[in-house]
Amino acid sequence: MKQSDLRCYSCPELFVRFKLALRAAQCEQQKIAFVLKGNDKQGVRDIKRYLTKQKLAFVVTTTAEQLIITVERETRV
Repeated sequence: MKQSDLRCYSCPELFVRFKLALRAAQCEQQKIAFVLKGNDKQGVRDIKRYLTKQKLAFVVTTTAEQLIITVERETRV
């Protein structure tokens, strides 16, 4: 599984880097986990909305300081 640490970015660069990493993982047919700052509400909302719109299956895991969004390979909901 690939992992993309996006904690050091903010919108709009956060979303651009998210889409590039997602596209690369899909080309390689791998799962990918995105690590985000837990307090970046706008970035998290944008990413969740995009994944839902694309009908991609994802799981959100929260910890005290970060949020992890794991996207399945080509699994669509």
